[in-house]
Amino acid sequence: MLNPSSYLLLLLFFSTPLTAQQHACLQGTISDREFGDTLIYAQINVFKDQQPLSSHYSDLEGFYRIPLQPGTYDIVVSPSGYEPVQRKQIVLKAGEVRQIDVQCTAEVVNGEVTLAQKIENIATDSLVTETARGVDQLQKSARSSFNLLKKRFGKKKKN
Repeated sequence: MLNPSSYLLLLLFFSTPLTAQQHACLQGTISDREFGDTLIYAQINVFKDQQPLSSHYSDLEGFYRIPLQPGTYDIVVSPSGYEPVQRKQIVLKAGEVRQIDVQCTAEVVNGEVTLAQKIENIATDSLVTETARGVDQLQKSARSSFNLLKKRFGKKKKN
């Protein structure tokens, strides 16, 4: 005969796998449509039934991973300096890992791309918030931002 604490342990042991199977995951990479460079710190807002549910950010490689309950979701991806991109009616089943990669187009204001200032702001914010991740990762992020700027603005027209 088992004592009451043994029943509790058995209940916890057998219920854990059932709970783990109830989750789903949404993941992907955010990138620049024109050059293919990954976009760091892109904001991903998740909506369920047209109501805001949560907000997440892509990492230093432009990757995001969002654990969710099974259901139907909308997302809005808003990288700084880029037009927001919506993906609607994303259906997630229990145990599913769904890959949603998003390509974004640079934002244009008054005929000028506002990307340069936005990237400078991101690089400054990165320096402050990511020091714990190490100098190597920060240098990689800065090089990536510099290369994107160089590609975007490197060729100047002569008058």
